[in-house]
Amino acid sequence: MRRSTVLWAGMTATVAGIFAAACSSSGGDETDLVTARPDAGSDSAVAADTAPGIDAAPADATIDAAIADAGSRDAADAATADAGSRDAADAADAALPDATIADAGPPDVGPIDAGPPDTGPCQSVGAQVQRSCGVCGQQSALCMASDGGGIEPGAYSYCNGQRDGGCVPGTEPDGGMPCGRCGRQRAVCQTDCTYGFGSCIQPATATCTPGESVFAIGLSCPNAGEGRYGTCGNDCALTYGNCVIEDTWITASVQVGAVASRSMTLTSAQTIAAGASSGTSCAPSTSASITPYQTIVVRNPSAKNLKVSIWNSFGPSSGTSYYDTIMNVFQGETLPAVRGACLGANDTCSSTPCTSGSALGGIASSAAITVNAGESLLVYTGCWSSSCTTPTTLVLNVKTEALLP
Repeated sequence: MRRSTVLWAGMTATVAGIFAAACSSSGGDETDLVTARPDAGSDSAVAADTAPGIDAAPADATIDAAIADAGSRDAADAATADAGSRDAADAADAALPDATIADAGPPDVGPIDAGPPDTGPCQSVGAQVQRSCGVCGQQSALCMASDGGGIEPGAYSYCNGQRDGGCVPGTEPDGGMPCGRCGRQRAVCQTDCTYGFGSCIQPATATCTPGESVFAIGLSCPNAGEGRYGTCGNDCALTYGNCVIEDTWITASVQVGAVASRSMTLTSAQTIAAGASSGTSCAPSTSASITPYQTIVVRNPSAKNLKVSIWNSFGPSSGTSYYDTIMNVFQGETLPAVRGACLGANDTCSSTPCTSGSALGGIASSAAITVNAGESLLVYTGCWSSSCTTPTTLVLNVKTEALLP
């Protein structure tokens, strides 16, 4: 038994010696083997480290390389890490103002309900609170005890008192609103739910208002006194028709704010003593000049009495002649043979809605005249001076200011 133990110890020493010799021939001890493992990504170092007969070395080197690579920041890693940082695209996006996002779509036209109730938070159970809603409306709620022991508003009522035809504050129609002669103007809804308007930008090529009808004398017509009616299209340009004798009447609109227009031509072929320049007596003075004139009948075939402003403006064929006109308005459809009492007279019209300065006559705004339902007015337009003899086209405008009982 003792002999076997000694024999086994000798065999063990022999094997240890053989293994030590093998290690010595490989060029390094165990410590050298570990530190000589290749750097990640170095294929030549892997080949040098692989000792003949040690099958595990290549696999071990591959694993080490993967581990080493995972811990380093090579080009691919840098790209991955950069994706989570504020790169150029992020910086550009951060520079965009908030308005760019808000302008991407139409404004929200729903009820404004973002703030606290207008009357403040609930103070006691049973109290009533109010808040704004819709188009300058109000809605109310009763204060109730909440489950958490506080006080909060109950269900709010229907939105009452909204402004008819109003707008939601802060909203703005896309592209603005139409104005003037085929123009556009910016419109922004104000806190009172009405629009505030910017300047009206009109095309330079616009010469009339859509729907307007004017008459121009001549225009290559063969007979004296003939002319052509021009109708204004949606492009604010006039299209002229055939040669005709000019009509002498116009129908007032039943729509408040609407303007009906009719052209008229003043020539030396039709003259009369110039009428009065103010007051309600339109009898000409004894020293009145004999001047060109024209009369237009304003009719109201509707069932409503209409309050109307009436004024002259220059027509598209006026040329550059300077005309100073007088306007007299009479009841009926015939110019009285002896002019006397009238509904009004004026020789200047320089404020809105007049558009041609103080040279042309008009009875407008606070001086507006009533044309009764089913009745007519006769409007006389005459030159102030006898030197007014060059044929020119003027326009008579009738704007409905109000519908009366």
